[in-house]
Amino acid sequence: MLPSALFVFLSLGDEVPMRWIKTAASLAGTTAFIAIGWAWLYHLGDRQALAVPPLSLEGYMHEVLPDAPAKKTVLKVDNSACYVCHGNYEEESLVLTHGKKKVGCIDCHGTSYAHRNDEDNVTPPDKMFPPDAIDPMCRECHTAHDVPARKVIQRWQERCPQKTDPARLVCTDCHFQHRLRLRTVRWNKKTGQLLIRQEEKPPASAAGRDRASAAEERRSGQQ
Repeated sequence: MLPSALFVFLSLGDEVPMRWIKTAASLAGTTAFIAIGWAWLYHLGDRQALAVPPLSLEGYMHEVLPDAPAKKTVLKVDNSACYVCHGNYEEESLVLTHGKKKVGCIDCHGTSYAHRNDEDNVTPPDKMFPPDAIDPMCRECHTAHDVPARKVIQRWQERCPQKTDPARLVCTDCHFQHRLRLRTVRWNKKTGQLLIRQEEKPPASAAGRDRASAAEERRSGQQ
């Protein structure tokens, strides 16, 4: 009986019902049952081994894994209250460079509580900087400008070639991008007077942005 049972079980492989194995145990005895069970498991394992192809690493040996996300710059100041509205400055280079040196928004623009709490957005910050006030503000901390003249001219031509008078150049013409390209509110940067409040489309080109900037200066009475 044992050879016959083995032949049947091996031919069926993994389709053998458990009740058949229990019946074989009751008819053939414990020893025969163990032999049948081991033979079945061995045959089943052999069939599965043949059915599943071996794992291949072909095509993956030289796979280039993606870089990990860049770590966010850790600042030594808390500008979070300003980012509620000015989220575009959170990764702006001027903010990051100064934030690592413990210089935050309020160090230049004041605490500006009234500005922050005004949901209607008509109250200006405590401090704003028209063109003639930018360089004096920067020089409060940056007392030297040790840059080769050739580098200064190169940056000038790259960033603001429309400014042909060197006397009109200010620090932010060459450094950083600390300016909103779309403004719905404009104040006179000297007096804080509200000048305009309307939706405006951002200029489509760099030249258009430069013209808009010059127009803003004229409206503010700063040029």
